Amino acid sequence: MELYAIIFSIKNIYIKNYCFIYLYSDSKYIIDTINNNYRIKKNLDLWQELKLLILNIGKIKFYWIKGHNKDYYNEECNKLAQIRDNCVIFKDSYYENIKNIS
Repeated sequence: MELYAIIFSIKNIYIKNYCFIYLYSDSKYIIDTINNNYRIKKNLDLWQELKLLILNIGKIKFYWIKGHNKDYYNEECNKLAQIRDNCVIFKDSYYENIKNIS
């Protein structure tokens, strides 16, 4: 879901504001994958979508921040994620289709 959230955020920020995007995440997996040339094995559909967004926009910098380190914005994102966990807002249709085939 973190990967989907990044894709969703970039799409919505960029459409509304043609600007440079600084993206901070406490997911070392995501930031390291982006900064190390996408050496991945899972969620290929989402990684391909993110890679296309990055190539088309070209104005995105990714930064890792330590989670649960009293960073105001990171804590606010965690609160939102906990609320989201109680709702069905996002659906990874690719994953759902694969899961149903197995």
